[in-house]
Amino acid sequence: MRDLKIKTHMIRQAVSYFFIFFLISLTGFEFFFRSTDLIYLLTIISFIAFLISGKRVNRNALLIIMAAALISFLQNVFLGAAINGMFSIFLRLLTYYFIAVIVEREFIDMYINIILFLCVMSLVIYIGINAFDGFHKYLLDLSRNVTPINFDGASLQHWTFPNQSIYLYSVPITKIARNSGPFWEPGMFAVFLNLALILKVCRDKSILDWRGVVILAASITTMSVSSAIASFAIVFFFFFFIKRSILKAIIVFVILLVSMPLLNSEYLKGKIVSNLERIDEGSSRFGAALVHLKQIKRSPLIGYGSIAKTDQRETFGVTGVTPNGLTGVVRRFGIPFSVLYFLLLFRFGVWAADSTGNPRNFGYMVLFVLLIVAFSQDVTVRHFYLFLLFIPVISKDLIMNIKQDQEIYIYQESGQQALVGMGDRKKEL
Repeated sequence: MRDLKIKTHMIRQAVSYFFIFFLISLTGFEFFFRSTDLIYLLTIISFIAFLISGKRVNRNALLIIMAAALISFLQNVFLGAAINGMFSIFLRLLTYYFIAVIVEREFIDMYINIILFLCVMSLVIYIGINAFDGFHKYLLDLSRNVTPINFDGASLQHWTFPNQSIYLYSVPITKIARNSGPFWEPGMFAVFLNLALILKVCRDKSILDWRGVVILAASITTMSVSSAIASFAIVFFFFFFIKRSILKAIIVFVILLVSMPLLNSEYLKGKIVSNLERIDEGSSRFGAALVHLKQIKRSPLIGYGSIAKTDQRETFGVTGVTPNGLTGVVRRFGIPFSVLYFLLLFRFGVWAADSTGNPRNFGYMVLFVLLIVAFSQDVTVRHFYLFLLFIPVISKDLIMNIKQDQEIYIYQESGQQALVGMGDRKKEL
């Protein structure tokens, strides 16, 4: 009987790892992210796993799914969006819900382990590429034999710029080698790195152990501005709020000031200036926000969905990407549903803090990280972020009234101080 329980637990863990890894892959891996239909494979597998779990369907989760499907239907009626979008969003959100039910208990540990694996692998290859030109050339030659799924026969160099895929690593072909890991570009890698870092800090109450150093190293090698901001904020948060060391927090801030000249480097300065100069184009971070805001004004209640772009400035080459997830989610679903979206994203942060034994107001930091890295990516409307919304919905331990929770924490803090005071008085006696 004991052996059976052990085997059952191992199978459940393997299935959970598979679900999390597959969601990450479909969200941003260069080899997988165009495979929009593969999510329905997860629909079948997750549905079976959900049935085996014996859990009941959560009413709140079902209401969220139906609301999103209704919005898609209204987009079809008033904007001419394809009617199959309604069925697509319903099945995809249902899949994310099933997966959340299966992995919720061990999500944080499993997610950190997966990202650590990707970090170690990417750093080894990244160092090899920068140290040995022959190794870089070999990987480039190897990547020419790999065709990403749903590639549509387009030019490999044109579609995958600035990376070429070898399944679990994207080989840079630009002059400045940035670490993309297996993702289609470094900024997308940065999204998952910084989420792993803040979850690891909340869980372990440490940042300079080998896990933290590995994730920070990977974050630095992405050379992503949003990643640098997020990682610095996490380090500062750790020393100031968790360790409560004002001196160390000041040192971290001074290090930031000293490193500011790096922003004048040709590459980073060029990135920032380029985004500011292309503010009228949908392909820049700020330009994407402006294009989104114009479309939000035209359809504030139901958004635009994933219908064909109505503004030529929104296109990015032939891919149609508008890299701003903060305004992108409002453009996609409309203002009312987006308010619910960001509330659920915050509740995920609260759930993460609560699950790791931290004050629930730490959820604000988790939310900050999720938002800052999404400023330059459309990740908010991709698989992984939508999946995150359902974790707090199905969590039984999450209390809705955040203010009440904070008051409880303050009360506990004052109680501990009172106990310490009593101990000191006993010593004096």
